[in-house]
Amino acid sequence: VNTQPEHTVEVRIFRGTLRFETILASIQLVDLLCNWAMTHTLNQVRAVTWQTLCEGIDRDGHLYLYCAQKGLL
Repeated sequence: VNTQPEHTVEVRIFRGTLRFETILASIQLVDLLCNWAMTHTLNQVRAVTWQTLCEGIDRDGHLYLYCAQKGLL
């Protein structure tokens, strides 16, 4: 986690990839996390589980396909 500059937070959680589908899935994961964090309380964010987050994944998107292929659903 990088907190510089002062008013930003940068989280690096992805490995590098050249697979277009993986890049799109990664972007969709970031979108899901940001939207979830913006619509829930801090206590809910702290207590969220992977299964709860999976409920918000668009079943037609790249993230769903990626998670299904990796056995993460």
